[in-house]
Amino acid sequence: MGEISLNLFQAGLKGRVLGNLVRLAGPEAASKKGHKRKRYTAALWLNDDASDFRVHSFHPDAPDWPQLKDWVKRECGIRWEPKKRAAPQPSFAVRNQYFGESLSLCHNSRGKVTVEQFNLLINDLRPKDAATRAGQAEYYAMLFGHAKALEQALKARHRTYTADERARATPKDAGERDNRTPPSPYTWDSNQFWDSTYL
Repeated sequence: MGEISLNLFQAGLKGRVLGNLVRLAGPEAASKKGHKRKRYTAALWLNDDASDFRVHSFHPDAPDWPQLKDWVKRECGIRWEPKKRAAPQPSFAVRNQYFGESLSLCHNSRGKVTVEQFNLLINDLRPKDAATRAGQAEYYAMLFGHAKALEQALKARHRTYTADERARATPKDAGERDNRTPPSPYTWDSNQFWDSTYL
């Protein structure tokens, strides 16, 4: 829809501007002759950003508002154009690859998130709205059991971790944790261990 204004509708519909709306003769009155044609049976007004308009009819025989709106557009020569919808924005974890990796690391630690891993997570936590960062950080601190380390993690200045530093924060068995098999009781090795992973 092109640029619209109350004066455009006043001229196209031979209506009358009253404040922030235009009184006009609806289609049922515009089809009449003589003085009945001059009756104002409908009103229209612009929305807040003046990108579109709304219309209402006071006549009992008036068509539904979508049909009435189409009639107004035809009378004023307004061409309909579909609104362009913005593509849905991916989640923050997808937009921020580092944060997504840090969050996945903490989730896969099975309740054994180290302070180093938590600090890495908060360092990577950079929401679009900075005002929400503290609230989100508090949520992750409660989720991963590091409420005491929260204040220090928030005070730390943001820095870019190298690949080696990120690798040190990742447990060596993180990639193999789900693929391990329980040790056989018949071939027990003192170097092997049994933990709650298999319970």
